[in-house]
Amino acid sequence: MAKTIKLTYFTPTYNRARLLPVLFASLSRQTNKNFVWMIVDDGSTDDTENLVKEFEKQSDFKIVYYKKENGGKHTCMDFSNQKCETEFITCVDSDDYLTDDATEVILRNLDKCVAEDIAGIVSVRAQQNAPKEYEGALPDYPIYFYDINKYYNQVPETMLIFKTKIAKEYSFPEVKQERFITESVYYKQFFYKYKFATIHEKIYVAEYVGDGYTVQGLRLFVKNPIGYALALKQNAAIQIGMAGRFMDKLRLACRYYGWKAYFKIKGDVYPEYKIRFPYNFLGKLFTPV
Repeated sequence: MAKTIKLTYFTPTYNRARLLPVLFASLSRQTNKNFVWMIVDDGSTDDTENLVKEFEKQSDFKIVYYKKENGGKHTCMDFSNQKCETEFITCVDSDDYLTDDATEVILRNLDKCVAEDIAGIVSVRAQQNAPKEYEGALPDYPIYFYDINKYYNQVPETMLIFKTKIAKEYSFPEVKQERFITESVYYKQFFYKYKFATIHEKIYVAEYVGDGYTVQGLRLFVKNPIGYALALKQNAAIQIGMAGRFMDKLRLACRYYGWKAYFKIKGDVYPEYKIRFPYNFLGKLFTPV
């Protein structure tokens, strides 16, 4: 009797055919092949589709390939969450790869997140060719994601394995004319509600390339100002509603209203989040007459 597959590795990709073979090789070396590799092609114009067909011929694990209209990584995330049929899902970017025992380690730790208040599992990523390794260690008990920086000398990059039923409950706001919304807009909808169990092993290896989101940084925000306005407003609304210093909250509100005014963004970009009194008065100061 075949084993039930519990885990999906999801990879969003756009014109990354040159990079995918490294990730495929790492998946082919897994000591446990009880997973699905879901590739969501965001409208690539290179040889990605033919490459995946070659992968499927060689693979001894399940590969699912979808090609959709170009919409940006955030639309691929929403798409993959809804298409996922396994109990757990995690994103592995096309320019990264996994250690040979990654699947084995993940499956061994799934029992840690049985409780309803746990959204999944977190593990700190290894950084290939990084000038400085993260110093610290995750605790043995479940934690909130935003408490991770308490345990390290610098804020680490992480791998997040989600319960699919929770991942499906949330999605990105729709901004039709733009192609990028930072992932925090998705995560912050539920990161303050749920904890994460921890994995001590570093099983995800990040290898950033020149055209990656991390490197592009502010250029992406400028190209997609409404998407970034969503992130600024959400962050301001959440932080203003929590304990903290007045000036820190004021700066967050100023960043949102200033960005919105500079790019002449009209209307309420994220009505689900409200910036409360007195910080909302800044909106009138920044709004052109």
